[in-house]
Amino acid sequence: MQLTYEIAQKMVERTIPILQCNINIMDQNGVIIGTGETERLNTVHKGARKVIATGKSVEVTPRDSEEWPGVKPGVNLPIVWNDQIIGVVGITGDPAEIRPFGEIVKMAVEMMVQQTVLQQQVHLESQARQHLIQDLISGKFGRSMDMFVARGWNLQIDLTRSRIAMVVDIRNFSNHTYTDLKKFNDQLAGELQVQQTKTKIMKKIEEVVGDPLVHLVSFAGGGHFVVLYALDRDQPTKRQKAVLNRLGQRIEQVISSQFGLNVQIGVGNCYNELAEISSSYREAVRAVKVGRRYLPKRLIYHYDELGLGLLIDSIDPKLRKEYTKRNLQPLFNADRKTFGKLWKTMQVYMDKGLNVTQAANALQIRRNTLLARLEKIAHLTGLNPRNIDDLFLLKLSMLLHQYEEDEFSSSGG
Repeated sequence: MQLTYEIAQKMVERTIPILQCNINIMDQNGVIIGTGETERLNTVHKGARKVIATGKSVEVTPRDSEEWPGVKPGVNLPIVWNDQIIGVVGITGDPAEIRPFGEIVKMAVEMMVQQTVLQQQVHLESQARQHLIQDLISGKFGRSMDMFVARGWNLQIDLTRSRIAMVVDIRNFSNHTYTDLKKFNDQLAGELQVQQTKTKIMKKIEEVVGDPLVHLVSFAGGGHFVVLYALDRDQPTKRQKAVLNRLGQRIEQVISSQFGLNVQIGVGNCYNELAEISSSYREAVRAVKVGRRYLPKRLIYHYDELGLGLLIDSIDPKLRKEYTKRNLQPLFNADRKTFGKLWKTMQVYMDKGLNVTQAANALQIRRNTLLARLEKIAHLTGLNPRNIDDLFLLKLSMLLHQYEEDEFSSSGG
């Protein structure tokens, strides 16, 4: 443990208001690195050097201070950590008056050192966990999978457990962080605020999911946070999904209520092999991307439930545009009111399982009016919505158009 200016000055600022006298903290070389008298900062304290040399407390009387230029009367005591002197604490004043407080101040400073060391250890362990999770989701296992598992054990994490990736995607996170940055004239201060927000969100997610050594949480870049949730590998898939859905709902409620941010969640498949967790993560990322375009009103998207959406996503964007234009251009050419009416009719007609009566009731129009609209669509596009083959082409074309529109809007177009 090495005392730094930041640690020493913090100790000084906490102690001076209590004792109502100056405190100096010297490093292992006897140099003042923390003090209430800023003009003495970075000067050598001869009394402290004597403490370091002898390992014993040193009192400086008014007569001594005359012999040691720059040293004021007071009491100087060693700061001990792990049986080693790492610095000296000095209390300025008449030794006869401040002597009773010396050991108390020494003990308080050593407790602050201990607290600082523990905080540093917690921070380092947290960083190590984050690096482990990042390597896990990117599939960077190093030379040996056994060594990677051992790395987990060193952090008290059992990497042999089955886990499934959940990606918590905050859609307006970039706008939120930009607003935070604009509040500060100093860019560094703004970036620090953004980092603190990320940390707070991650901590809240950890609180929701439970034990952070079992269910692993990390920031994954952009507006993505990843949860590697540990599951019982013998648990039925239906029950697994129910657990994950409840978890996702709680995460959304917390982030929405406490940060005012909108959340959508992607869930990958569950894999038993450690090497496949990166696949689950990629699936979760893709589930959010595809799901928000294919089923934009949903909160949670499971990768294995997005069959048609995934198929559409895999089609070349140029082909998507060409196919949509070929089948739907006549609809697009209609006036805005007609287009909106016919598009809505098709959506409701398909949502109601092609039941004309139910679709007409949902649209609050007569059955004959609905049939007339379907005939209008057939006349414009050459595709009859009441023919199953044509209906499939219309449905696919509408989905492709919806996908293109959402992709355009999400990219800022």
